Amino acid sequence: MGACSKCGRPLLTGETALCPACKAAKHETGGKWLKALATIATVVGGVVITVVTRGKVRPKGR
Repeated sequence: MGACSKCGRPLLTGETALCPACKAAKHETGGKWLKALATIATVVGGVVITVVTRGKVRPKGR
């Protein structure tokens, strides 16, 4: 039996390096990073399309 590597709480049998609370917090943070990366990729993709087409892309209906 050891302690949580993040908060120091004693771990129960079957738990690995992180307690359940720290594990949940780690997963929540990962989702925020994924959302940020998706936003950055969308903006960069839009800029690349604009540069490649020299700004001549027009959405349908306009």
